[in-house]
Amino acid sequence: MMSEPTRKSRYVEAGSPMRCFQPSCKNLFDGKCYRGDDDRYYCSELCANEGFNADATVVPIKKRG
Repeated sequence: MMSEPTRKSRYVEAGSPMRCFQPSCKNLFDGKCYRGDDDRYYCSELCANEGFNADATVVPIKKRG
């Protein structure tokens, strides 16, 4: 009995994330990724936990002068 040929995910074809969201990491996904509680994708459970604890959406603004 032959199984169906493997198809690439439409999510991947549409431009899914390819690198870890953790700013200090940015490693390419090596065949798998982890979705954090913040709905972002990380290369490891460690990065997913760190990413959830650090709010990367807030960027400090430098004051001029």
